[in-house]
Amino acid sequence: MLGSSQRAKVRAVGRAARRGIVGDDRSFREAALVAHLRSVHVLRAPSVGVFVAHDGEPDLQPFVEMLWARGQTVALPVLEDDPSDGSMCFRTWRKGDTLVSGRYGIAIPPPGSGSGVAPECLLVPATAFDSVGNRMGRGAGYFDRYLAAAECQIVGVGFEAQRVEHLVTEEHDVAMPIMVTDLGVRYLW
Repeated sequence: MLGSSQRAKVRAVGRAARRGIVGDDRSFREAALVAHLRSVHVLRAPSVGVFVAHDGEPDLQPFVEMLWARGQTVALPVLEDDPSDGSMCFRTWRKGDTLVSGRYGIAIPPPGSGSGVAPECLLVPATAFDSVGNRMGRGAGYFDRYLAAAECQIVGVGFEAQRVEHLVTEEHDVAMPIMVTDLGVRYLW
């Protein structure tokens, strides 16, 4: 098991890698990633949980626009009111909703604008990942706790620059069966 300082170093490398993709290179990589997402069949589910880019994560707005155009329900993660319980839910994000700043400055639908939903497919952001589907998030475990109890298809999302050779996992870490990056789609198990 990696110590917390070693895991923090891996997260720092992953964050630096995604933040280091800028300008035209970022636009190109995000467009490629979105094109690959469009080819993933499980993302045709009636409801899809997505994330809004934060801290250098890829901007998936063109993919969200496509989901709305197809009539699919789009949902965003919302951290529950009690920070000590570490729980997360998903709230419907409708086209035209003006997002507000939630915990950690992460964009969420405004309170009362969308209903709670359990997405049938979920896009999960990665801070770092490896070629066999191991994923490291931001470190608070919100997605891992949600995924441990959820019954949904899971698709990890990140830039290829965030891939590491081998990611040592902890017992609570949930591996990604599908990983989509700017270089393609990996079906891992």
